[in-house]
Amino acid sequence: MKHLASSLCVGAFLIAVMSCSDAEPPTPQQPATPDPVARKPSSPPSQPIHPDLEIGDSMPDYMSKHLVTHKRKIEGFSSWSEGKELTGATYMEGDDVVGPVFLVANDAVPYGVLQGKPPNAYYLFDTNCDGRLDFTTTKALLPICLMLSTSQVTDPADTQVRDAFDLLFQSFHVDEGPDGSPLVQRAYSILDAFLDDPQKPNRDLAYLIWYYNEMSQIPSQGILAMRLLEERYQARFGRVHPLILLFRMESHINAGEFELARRYQTRLEQLRPDFVPARFYRRQLSEDEAEREAIRVNLTKEHPDHWLVKIMNQNGA
Repeated sequence: MKHLASSLCVGAFLIAVMSCSDAEPPTPQQPATPDPVARKPSSPPSQPIHPDLEIGDSMPDYMSKHLVTHKRKIEGFSSWSEGKELTGATYMEGDDVVGPVFLVANDAVPYGVLQGKPPNAYYLFDTNCDGRLDFTTTKALLPICLMLSTSQVTDPADTQVRDAFDLLFQSFHVDEGPDGSPLVQRAYSILDAFLDDPQKPNRDLAYLIWYYNEMSQIPSQGILAMRLLEERYQARFGRVHPLILLFRMESHINAGEFELARRYQTRLEQLRPDFVPARFYRRQLSEDEAEREAIRVNLTKEHPDHWLVKIMNQNGA
């Protein structure tokens, strides 16, 4: 959803460095007493002073072993209000960053880290706010746990999120499809209003649909976002929106979890039997060639101008 995109070039951290107010300088050491016995020079360390972190590493553990020396302001990290000004905690030699940059929101614990140099820089993020890094990406984003903690106002009577979901769902059903659809533009105009207002009701649901749009290419993150969205939407409105079933099915397809994808396809078609993409995906997920051909003939006859039917017939899939 382009209006809600908050991608930031991972090299865009040319910001004035401030002295770190938290880290205490090391205690000066007395010069060692000269050793009368001649010794060979020690070998240089084989590891960098501030080595890169990896998925599974604990940021608090790393920072306890490598005390942060500097902080820097990071502005415009995200279009969501929580990310408009962050703190980057890092290590410096002169004017150069010599280690990872820890991303900190609201002076709390770090939730991610930037590593590497452009054009090979990348992020690692903590999805659960447990301090441990879960996945890597080149996109700037705010973790789900952070946004859910700041978006806690709920109101089952407020229909704005449902209205936006309805429009997005309908955009997949109409012949023209979602690309350039006025239905999508109308949905964006509703969802954009959630960016700057943490007190807006049901903002958590708006963020989860945004997060899915940004991170669906990482199957584990797409599945996580849709699982949380399904649970929260069901608890709040007493039912599951068909858009969530569509996106959860697609998440399992992207992960190669076809049996789970079939379950969500079945739920989607039972809920909306008229929904063309549900029938299209039933064909895609079927292992029965006779059924696949029957669905193809039926869709071509009933919906020859639908965007997915055109793709199906053009590709011969």
